[in-house]
Amino acid sequence: GNADRFLADVNSLIDQRTRTAEYLMNRYEWDFFMVHYIATDWVQHFLWHCMDRTHPRFDEAEAELYGDAILKVYQRIDAALGELMSRLDRDTLLLVMSDHGFGPFHKYVYLNNWLLQSRLLSLKKGPSTRLKYLLFRLGLTPSTLYRALARLMLVKVAFKASKKQRYDLLSTFFLSGNDIDWGKTKAYSSGNVGQVF
Repeated sequence: GNADRFLADVNSLIDQRTRTAEYLMNRYEWDFFMVHYIATDWVQHFLWHCMDRTHPRFDEAEAELYGDAILKVYQRIDAALGELMSRLDRDTLLLVMSDHGFGPFHKYVYLNNWLLQSRLLSLKKGPSTRLKYLLFRLGLTPSTLYRALARLMLVKVAFKASKKQRYDLLSTFFLSGNDIDWGKTKAYSSGNVGQVF
């Protein structure tokens, strides 16, 4: 709900990293130099739905405003890399890489749900955990809460709390790592791209 400010911050970050890199390249001798631009990752995570007509969150009005935001960020980074490359001599090897690609991301799979159903993850037997599990079985999850807050336009209010405050509040009412019986658990997932331990 705050894409203009987000994009201004992303562009400022690109410019700051480029100026910092130029400063360091000119000020110090170096054998290896690396610059990490996170902006492409962020803009694609947060605004992909604006350019993807097949995305469930696609909105024509939002697409009109931000449909080319990803392209513009790539163009800005391309220009920044051009500036940095102009400072390199002919003997310098330049590598440009990404840690992963991007594409449509319409649904999530919560591996811990599957691990719980498969009896590879076990929950504690206490009353608090049992109540949270009952609420989970009835469909009351952080995702359904988020969707309800979005419909009521209260997401911004919720995100005024710190990440720790949100986690503490959510783990009070919803299943979390605090409810896992670690002694009986054989596998669990942590992270956001399928890490199973």
